[in-house]
Amino acid sequence: MKAELRNLVWHDQFKTSVLAQAATFGLVAADTNPITNDNTDIHAKVTNVNSTSATATQAVADKNTSRANANKHARALARIKGTGANTGNGGRKGKLCSLLLKSGSGGVVELDFDKSISDGVNIYANPEGFRGDFIFLARDTASP
Repeated sequence: MKAELRNLVWHDQFKTSVLAQAATFGLVAADTNPITNDNTDIHAKVTNVNSTSATATQAVADKNTSRANANKHARALARIKGTGANTGNGGRKGKLCSLLLKSGSGGVVELDFDKSISDGVNIYANPEGFRGDFIFLARDTASP
């Protein structure tokens, strides 16, 4: 941005000098108007870039805050203990299976879950990025 500011200052000084010396060099409005118009235009464009940049920076910060909140709430929900209404595990009361994904050796992802509350987990994928149906990949019965 420093170079952009130097360019604006240079063009401002150039415009001022041209307008001040126009008569000396026999310049008329047709000669100087493009310089004045260019100066006004470049100032407007730089202002627009600065404003858009600030808006984009704020949008990214807002998105990151939203993602952090969504992740926090999803993690909290994944750790809920059963209240008696949770009987989706064959009529038994319990808690949702808490999953832990860990980075293993060689770029392998390890899936860790509590076998005391679950016999295993089904693993699904959605290759269409949540636009299509989930596809069953495997059932993991050994943790990790």
